[in-house]
Amino acid sequence: MQDWLAPPSRDKIWKTITRYLRNTEAALRELQKEMKVVPAETDQLTVLCATVTAAITFITQLFPSAKLALRPGGSFPLCGELWKTVTTRPKVAAYWKEHKIAEKAWTITEYGTAEWIAKEAAKYDSPQLLAKL
Repeated sequence: MQDWLAPPSRDKIWKTITRYLRNTEAALRELQKEMKVVPAETDQLTVLCATVTAAITFITQLFPSAKLALRPGGSFPLCGELWKTVTTRPKVAAYWKEHKIAEKAWTITEYGTAEWIAKEAAKYDSPQLLAKL
């Protein structure tokens, strides 16, 4: 489907993504009461770290302005802290760069390539979406 990232489909996707981020932020806050959710530099990464990082990476590819909500003081700071901590680890960053993880296609269609998604995201993304949080 050629226009899956264009409005009104984009608005539906954003609504689902904000629900995911809101729920993930709340779950991380709750888990943080009993365990460390943001790993230290020497901690082993957990499945939680990997899945949240993968999801947020996809989200920021579709909605680059969502990065603003992941900053300290944003709507989802714990999600952002976890994502940044994992993606900036030297071994993780080197692996992603070597294997071109962020450039990989999401699907086998031409409308799921990293280039197509980046082009569409640039066309439709807006920080005004954050007002809809």
